[in-house]
Amino acid sequence: MSDLTSLMALLLALAILGAALVTILGRSLPIAILASGLVSLCASVLFLILAAPDVAMTEAAIGSALTTFLFFFILGRMRRELPDAEFDDDPATAAMGAKAASAPTVEETPAPGAKVHG
Repeated sequence: MSDLTSLMALLLALAILGAALVTILGRSLPIAILASGLVSLCASVLFLILAAPDVAMTEAAIGSALTTFLFFFILGRMRRELPDAEFDDDPATAAMGAKAASAPTVEETPAPGAKVHG
């Protein structure tokens, strides 16, 4: 491989890592879906640089285009069919909110003989 090809492959690998981090750490579901599509698109270009055009075309068609479309299609259907459900951008806070809403509140009482500061 020439120096320019190696440099392009390295830059694409860094772009894939960056988009993968955005996919994992992103708080917005549509941004995460788009970032995962970008990972697949960069991988298809990398396959093309590495002289695998058949794999590149398959990755671009299925990995980037079809998967991203299906994710957005399903997200739209979920939002349409479940209008009362909250689609929080952060899955961790959504799960915590669901637990807090379903859990009964318990008042803390000091143990017998414990000192109460206050």
